[in-house]
Amino acid sequence: MVRSILLNTALAFAAIYLLLCGALFFAQEKLLFFPDVLSANYTFEHPGRHKEAWLTTKSGSRIHALHFTVTNPKGAVLYLHGNGGSLRSWGRVAEPLNAAGYDVFLPDYPGYGKSSGSLNNENQLHETAALAYAHLKTTNPEANITVVGRSLGTGIATRLAKENRPRALVLISPYTSIAGQALRRFPFLPPFLVKYALPTERWIGGVRCPVTLIHGTRDEVIPYSCSQELLPLIRSSGKLVTVDGAGHNDLQNSPEYKDAMAATLP
Repeated sequence: MVRSILLNTALAFAAIYLLLCGALFFAQEKLLFFPDVLSANYTFEHPGRHKEAWLTTKSGSRIHALHFTVTNPKGAVLYLHGNGGSLRSWGRVAEPLNAAGYDVFLPDYPGYGKSSGSLNNENQLHETAALAYAHLKTTNPEANITVVGRSLGTGIATRLAKENRPRALVLISPYTSIAGQALRRFPFLPPFLVKYALPTERWIGGVRCPVTLIHGTRDEVIPYSCSQELLPLIRSSGKLVTVDGAGHNDLQNSPEYKDAMAATLP
């Protein structure tokens, strides 16, 4: 009798566990991505000279981007943004980079902004970055391209830099891996169920250009310790800019952040 009760209890817990794991597996996109979808006729009102650009994926989806340009640019910046919003909000990052003398190319991921399709696997993120990089190379020497990743975009930027030879790589609030972040929140989740692993820690050692990490000590989304763990894995020249007291969303307001960007993009 007792054995039967224990067996039934164990089976019930196993069923609940499997259901929970299944629910999290199929809900990953809703837990990780928060796109701002824009209508096809939406008009951007960002300052500076900019135009819309379109890239086409192998599957036929269209990736929307904004290209901010300046007269006689020193180089170009490919900016891979975070997991929320769209170019409606992310376009603001171009203004200080333009002021420093750099063109800026900002793509939206599938399902974000005016980009068509929707995200269902990690390769779509890498394809978006690769298409944007190839587009920039048509008008810029690769040695003049700096890749910048912010939050979600840091892992994507790291793999892109590993597979190419940009001038520099800047990672703003980077993670060691998305899988690691997921397991911090859901420690019972088997790692193989994480569809978007994005193992920055595995890729960063293969990057051959200078790498700058910028992280706030009070980041409530991606712990500062992630940058501390990534720094010794860099085999090229690397540095960590620590912004005391800064969180995840106010980091860019700090003098240390602005100084670090100015040093990387003189």
